[in-house]
Amino acid sequence: MLRPYKDSERADYLDTSKLKDWLPVLLEKEQAIITRTAAFLDQRPAPTPAQKAAFQRKIAAEVLRTLQGLK
Repeated sequence: MLRPYKDSERADYLDTSKLKDWLPVLLEKEQAIITRTAAFLDQRPAPTPAQKAAFQRKIAAEVLRTLQGLK
């Protein structure tokens, strides 16, 4: 909910105060992933299904590390 709250209701709300710090990091990571993915998919010969799966696992691990690093 996005409305004023009493201190006793604080636990019912999402704390969005960190978004201003996180958003630039997440947008930068997103753009880097988009660029890398486009380059990966443009390879010739085209990546195999196994290579695509490995790339996806690698990117997912990087995203997880990025999210875990947010404070």
